[in-house]
Amino acid sequence: MKFFVVMIMLGLAIFYIYDKTKSLVVSDQSTSLMWQIEPFHQPLDYVRAGDRCTELELMGFDDWRLPTIRELRTIVRGCSSSRYPGSCRSFECSGCPANGDKCYIDDSFDGPCGKYWAKGSRKGYRAMNFTKSSFKKHDPIAYFHVRCVRTIKE
Repeated sequence: MKFFVVMIMLGLAIFYIYDKTKSLVVSDQSTSLMWQIEPFHQPLDYVRAGDRCTELELMGFDDWRLPTIRELRTIVRGCSSSRYPGSCRSFECSGCPANGDKCYIDDSFDGPCGKYWAKGSRKGYRAMNFTKSSFKKHDPIAYFHVRCVRTIKE
């Protein structure tokens, strides 16, 4: 089953094509990324999160990794400021206000809302909070959810 989503931003039509034909992954043809639908069951610290993604073998692929903040921002829904390429351009973004049980993530994904690790950079370790669609720096010993990603190669 393919889902086609069209967004109109500043007069530019952006097409997001999600292919959820397999129950374990979501492929986003517009970003050439394949995502785990269901994250790991236990929150992990940053080092273990990266290790789990590197060790993951899913759907015949073994090149999984932690996503970058930019990649995590591509699966945000309902908060245009933090969704890539939204107005949040800084190292941290306050996102949108928490709204009860709302989770600012595409409906194609399963698992808990909350904070998900992103690949670290020279600026530090960051996580995306899908409860508020925010992202900021965190201590690498904190325990957050993990959803791995891989680049689709043709």
